[in-house]
Amino acid sequence: MRKVSVLLVVALVAAACSSGTTTSTGSSDGGGGFRDPLDVVRGSVAAARAAKTATVEMNLYLEYEDSNLLLPGKGELDLAKGVGEFTFDLGALYESFVDVPAGVPTKMQMAFTNTVMYMRVPGAVTSLPGGKQWIEIDMTEFAKAGARNETPYGIGSSDPDGMFDILTGVTVARQRGTEQIRGIDTTRYEVVIDARKAVRAVPPAQRAAMRQEMEVWISGDGLVRKQTVEVPSDLGKSIMDIFYSGYGEPVIVDLPPRSKTYKLRDASEIGRIFGGG
Repeated sequence: MRKVSVLLVVALVAAACSSGTTTSTGSSDGGGGFRDPLDVVRGSVAAARAAKTATVEMNLYLEYEDSNLLLPGKGELDLAKGVGEFTFDLGALYESFVDVPAGVPTKMQMAFTNTVMYMRVPGAVTSLPGGKQWIEIDMTEFAKAGARNETPYGIGSSDPDGMFDILTGVTVARQRGTEQIRGIDTTRYEVVIDARKAVRAVPPAQRAAMRQEMEVWISGDGLVRKQTVEVPSDLGKSIMDIFYSGYGEPVIVDLPPRSKTYKLRDASEIGRIFGGG
């Protein structure tokens, strides 16, 4: 049974949390009017920003060797303050495939602002100096330094708006029927995203080569209720279902204290910390 490095796990989860001629197939809005799917999907970005907050639940499905693994996650977004946090349970992967000492916690925590990503990774805490518990990655500094893909190991934007902003790059949107998502009536859309148009969501160095397909479920109030997207991974086929709820409700996002964070100086450090090179 092939073991997985902690670095590959980090890259998978970080990529999942960063996910991201014009054609459309129109539909009725249910009241006799015409709603262009492109307008509906792009308009959901403004609707989410107007709501200011959201609660997120994620299911990351990974096909690895002969196993089908589920890595669940949850989080909160405060779009008004530009902060967010996620927690992923990596137990299904760690139990069999990750070479870490017995008894290591299996939950990976992430917190982020518009420019900084923080990660607390099972199996990596003992590698940090001075009793630090969190890794800090300043995306702006890595971009200025010209690091590969602008962020280490392909980790995408830290912007909390990015999960919605990616939809500003939609160039194709096709309605594919209606469906209830956790009790809410929605319309399902299949979309194609040109990352060169999703200016805020994707670092410049990654835009030219990025074309992403996604399914999006949007309710009558214009809010995204679910996204399904394939996540790039060296481990195997990975699919992420993201559910949104609690729009406009109070959230509490806790960023780690400075005394507990270790700031990465360059991309090579992440390989040393996680034993990936």
